[in-house]
Amino acid sequence: MEQLNYLIASYQEYTQNNDADKAKSEADLAMLTQSLNETVTNLANIAQRWNFLDNYFKVGEEGLIFADKNGTAAAKMSKDRFSIFSAGAEVMYISQGTLYIQNGIFSTSVQIGKYRVQQYYANPDINICIKVG
Repeated sequence: MEQLNYLIASYQEYTQNNDADKAKSEADLAMLTQSLNETVTNLANIAQRWNFLDNYFKVGEEGLIFADKNGTAAAKMSKDRFSIFSAGAEVMYISQGTLYIQNGIFSTSVQIGKYRVQQYYANPDINICIKVG
């Protein structure tokens, strides 16, 4: 029974933290969207790029890119897609409410619908599946 109570408590803590983080992120987006712009630059069909030591940031009509200069990693946000690239190949994207990951490692847990798969806290060599909803 103690183990079950531990699992329930850890899931409830995870859910509360996730809900709080989501609410803060949504509030930050709304605040930034509604804030007044100090300057506005209309780029039309050109792009603007900021170079740093090892990476760069580029904005244009096709979207926003932040990447390292050697081409090993990049992220691109466009009108309908957020993508992550590794060595020039798209390995993850979010589009139309779907998250696609080519390969992934979830180090602690993953929840799909009402079921959560995670390491058993008493033995990390065992995974358990819990109905949480």
